[in-house]
Amino acid sequence: MAVSLFNLANVLAAEGKLSDSEAMHRDARKLRRKLFPKDHPDIAGSLNNLAGVLTQEGKFDEAKNLENETLAMQKKVLPEIHPDIAGTLVNIAATLWSQGRYPEANEKFEQALDMQKKVFGDESPEIATTIHDMADVLVSENKLDEALATHQKALAMRQKLLDNEHPDVAASLNSIAEVLMELGKLGEAESSVRAALEMRQKLVGDDNPFVAESLADLGEILERQGKLPDAETNSQAALAMREQITPESWLTFDSRSQLGGILLAENKYTAAEPLLLAGYEGMKKREATIPVPNHSHLTDAIQRLVRLYEATSQPGKAAEWKTNLSAPN
Repeated sequence: MAVSLFNLANVLAAEGKLSDSEAMHRDARKLRRKLFPKDHPDIAGSLNNLAGVLTQEGKFDEAKNLENETLAMQKKVLPEIHPDIAGTLVNIAATLWSQGRYPEANEKFEQALDMQKKVFGDESPEIATTIHDMADVLVSENKLDEALATHQKALAMRQKLLDNEHPDVAASLNSIAEVLMELGKLGEAESSVRAALEMRQKLVGDDNPFVAESLADLGEILERQGKLPDAETNSQAALAMREQITPESWLTFDSRSQLGGILLAENKYTAAEPLLLAGYEGMKKREATIPVPNHSHLTDAIQRLVRLYEATSQPGKAAEWKTNLSAPN
């Protein structure tokens, strides 16, 4: 029964149904505590998986406490070098990244990578995932060239070890597109994100948070290229998908602001304003759940509102929103 709950919780998380996944993981943990001794590895596994979902929900402090509890439990019952311990170190690092604690995140990723290499050798899917996550930290530190090279290393390993069409390969292609976009290499970024989108649609269908991510990224890349009608189409698709799958996520409100920004660029001011306002207000309300590296999305939402009111000759409103730029938190 506990295994079934665990598996169902993972399916729900993959579908973006995080609150349902959290509840299921809590039930699995409760059941495993009844079935197993206090420090059993299966209990540690339940704690770790619950912590992973909490991190996705933005409940970073609770996630960190559970991860530390998991690590202490694993160190009691497992060998010093063990893949489960490495996995917990990766989760701790990811939570630290979400809190903006980049040096500490790097330290934990390095510890995990060293342990994984002792367990698996120089290459494994687990190692590729850790390298991918380390590249995300480099992006947050604005080390974009190094981040790109690191993401490309993870992609090459994944393509070697996994099927050519695999969710992890698609994730690498999408992340590479995001870095290329920030580097201003928009043509390459578009090619990479389209490859990720096509692969994700083939693997998981159209109603999936990862497909929505690729659509949103494609919309932004197209907007930066001035391809506004195509940008609008993809941004609308991303928003519709997120409204269906994760209506209360900050990312859904980010999609509203992004679409509003594209409409603004098309001089569709009447249609843009409600999206821009709702996008900002929704993200502001959920600010505590936004990972620190993504706080710039809130600033972007304010800047779009400033541009809207400047473009529509409303200097008072533009000035009011400009005051928020100095203290968006």
